[in-house]
Amino acid sequence: MITFETSYLGLKLASPFVVSSIPLSRHVSNLVAMQEAGAGAVVLPTYFAGTNAAAEQGFEQYLQHINAATAAVDIPIIASLNAKSAEQWTTFASRLAETDISALELNIYHLPTEPDADAQTVEAAYVATTRNVASIVDVPIAIKLHPYFTALGNIAAQLADAGARGLVLFNRFYEPNFNLAQRVVVPNLQLSDSMALSLRLRWMGLLYGRVNVDWGISGGIHSGSDAVKALLAGADVAMVASILLHKGIPYLSTLKQEMSHWMETEGYFSVEEIQGRIASLFRDVSSSLHRANYDIEWLPELPSAH
Repeated sequence: MITFETSYLGLKLASPFVVSSIPLSRHVSNLVAMQEAGAGAVVLPTYFAGTNAAAEQGFEQYLQHINAATAAVDIPIIASLNAKSAEQWTTFASRLAETDISALELNIYHLPTEPDADAQTVEAAYVATTRNVASIVDVPIAIKLHPYFTALGNIAAQLADAGARGLVLFNRFYEPNFNLAQRVVVPNLQLSDSMALSLRLRWMGLLYGRVNVDWGISGGIHSGSDAVKALLAGADVAMVASILLHKGIPYLSTLKQEMSHWMETEGYFSVEEIQGRIASLFRDVSSSLHRANYDIEWLPELPSAH
């Protein structure tokens, strides 16, 4: 008998599949469907804090949605927040923590574009935001990271010390395109695929056991095998988004079945048995393997130009 139980942010989950922040979660009926399909928890769409009357009205609607969501399902509901100023972060986080959410994910979506913004200042802002929010809320918080820090392991450790209970690998920045005919910048929403998982597996394996937090992998989970890889590398949960937008909420049950089939075939009966099982491989390999794509011995023989 296989058990899919795991823990994340101190929460007991019936499944390691967590629905990441997507528009589908704006509807309570979809949350019910996600629970029925096998989701262990759901991260609600991110609320982007503002200061005008319209933003305040939007936040009240967000709070109402949280109340409806927590009343409709038994799985943990995790709110997601993005803000700009320190005051916004603490004000909105404290109000969210007064609801029945089980945890809070901080979506610190900040792209430093100013040439005089040095790395230390940028990282200090992440740490300060984490510490400020953690000091005033009584729910566990997770930080959704991007992969562009100079020393990712160091900032992860700093965030853990500042009060983060979990870290999510990785956030994606907005990546616009350019319309040549109209000469304008246009939105360029690209859903992830399994190829996106490689970067996340690399850093998960490198950081597992070195930073005392719970881990989520977000981006590239498109099959049960992808979820297994995430857990083997050390993740506590595999977060899904693009695959549900592409194939629908019921596909969650397919992911779970695929994962179950792999575990049965390989003789594993719990998530705990596989979590972090191959993480050490990412640290123990020789430096030559890290440089494999650039080592001439690994390259195929090129055809002659003549």
